[in-house]
Amino acid sequence: MGLLGRLMPQLNVFFFGMPRQISLQLFLVMITLSGVMILFLNDFANVLSIFGRG
Repeated sequence: MGLLGRLMPQLNVFFFGMPRQISLQLFLVMITLSGVMILFLNDFANVLSIFGRG
């Protein structure tokens, strides 16, 4: 982004880079939440199987 700001000073780099940063953050949140959900569902299934035996 710094190189882009040097090459084209009339382009506002802050507003150009903001959508890219937001989309990267949303992608990381999506990956993190899907991993946490998989772990939660596995643990929840284990707890249900323990209560089902008793």
